[in-house]
Amino acid sequence: MGLPSFLLSPPSPSSSLVALDEESRKEAIRRTIGVLRSLEQVRRELDLPPDSIGQILAVYAMSTREIAAEKEVAEEASDLRRLPMSLVSLNEEGKPVGIRADNGLVAVVGRPDRGRYRVEKIEVLGNPSHWTVCDIRVGNNSQLAGRLPCSGEAFRRGGIMGSVQLETCQVAMDIVLFVKYVGPMDEGEVFVAQLVGTVM
Repeated sequence: MGLPSFLLSPPSPSSSLVALDEESRKEAIRRTIGVLRSLEQVRRELDLPPDSIGQILAVYAMSTREIAAEKEVAEEASDLRRLPMSLVSLNEEGKPVGIRADNGLVAVVGRPDRGRYRVEKIEVLGNPSHWTVCDIRVGNNSQLAGRLPCSGEAFRRGGIMGSVQLETCQVAMDIVLFVKYVGPMDEGEVFVAQLVGTVM
């Protein structure tokens, strides 16, 4: 049996490795094993040669991207709108400024400008290990009680925000991250976090 046409010229999958702690690395391996077992089952059902597994994986990757895109379109079509927002350490003139270790605890403030906003994801950019997140406040209310302070590494994609929910930020209310710089640079670094949330 010849290869189906969609396997003759599949897109080449691309990936980038992300540094994980040991527990997350084991979970990634477990998921990889599950995916590969499923792909092997597909190969057998289609009666494809063993060396076609890479092509099947490429098609699988294309399918996951299509499903993700379809889900995003469906969400955009709903009454709820998912929008990104950045939190950056700024000086009094509104320009990015580095935070040093001797600055101690620093409040990084942002205010949504499109109505009520519920933060669903927070990702500390750059090198998250250079930061300690000590508190998150929506308005005057602290969030994630009992989970903070913790390393900025907990705020990677797929990290702590996957299992918690923050309060909705009301109109004219701030979202504040209280952070400390624990990195190696004497001059410090600019703190940047990418938020994704839903405008209500």
